Amino acid sequence: MIYKYVSFSILSGVTLYLFVLTAVYSVRNNFFVFFILLFLSLGIVYSIFEESKNLKKIKNKKFNFQFLSFISVVIGGLSAYILNIYLNQGAIIAASIVGIIGALFVNEKAIPIYTGAFVGMVSPELLHDFYHILIACIIAGFIFELAKDVFNGIGGKLGTIAFSSWILLFITSNLKIINPVITHVVGYEIFLISLVGVLSTYFLHIYMKKDLVGSSALVSLLGALLLPEIFPQSGENLSVLLMAATFAGMSSDDRIGNFYEIFLVTFFVALFFIYSYTHLGGGGGKLGTIAFGCVLGSKGIIKIVKTMYRYKIKN
Repeated sequence: MIYKYVSFSILSGVTLYLFVLTAVYSVRNNFFVFFILLFLSLGIVYSIFEESKNLKKIKNKKFNFQFLSFISVVIGGLSAYILNIYLNQGAIIAASIVGIIGALFVNEKAIPIYTGAFVGMVSPELLHDFYHILIACIIAGFIFELAKDVFNGIGGKLGTIAFSSWILLFITSNLKIINPVITHVVGYEIFLISLVGVLSTYFLHIYMKKDLVGSSALVSLLGALLLPEIFPQSGENLSVLLMAATFAGMSSDDRIGNFYEIFLVTFFVALFFIYSYTHLGGGGGKLGTIAFGCVLGSKGIIKIVKTMYRYKIKN
């Protein structure tokens, strides 16, 4: 069915746009990082190609639009938006609270609710009206329904759905993307924070069998409350990074299967978070897209290296 190809193309295109854009602009700052991000982007392309093969397996599956899931995305987005903007709780705390409430009280709809919450993580610096967030939530709800059978098990997919809704809104409206700057210098602790986010979320939902949404939301909420106290200057940025890392940790064990892969994803999430900070800001879901691309890229790189090694052995 065409809907699978449409949703697959949207998620793939938005992810590649962010990653290639960041790689190109990184040349100005660090040529070595440019090659790392270029290789990461190549890994994403390879993974997307591999994932596209699965579309043929599901092309005959009947599309089932679930209205309650669609509405859950909208409700999650508006709830997080109100907490974020009107109640001034900030994007991380707002989305985390919505995710935890969803996981505790309406668990069967926690995933679409959490998806919507990412839409509501809009920056207060973005000049917008309430109808913009409503439209973004509706777009995300449709993409969520269309994308139910693609990229399953890859952490960050939900955020990429949210980010895609904002990118489509930016393209079709008079909204202007903002280019934020990092207000405080961060150091090597970014890799530790990234590791904590990925590993803790992965451990909670894979090994302890805890709720997927609740695992990510709880770790994110704790980070938003504790990291600014531990790191007074950079804690706010680190809590944002931690949340991005939790999304990567939401991957299934057939997507991230061992600790080597966890460490590779951890490294890429931390590095890309810094270098993508000033690109495509304002809308919600960018953190999930970072995680999504890093998981895809890591899997792609691993497969490329294995293929090259097997070719070397044969010859």
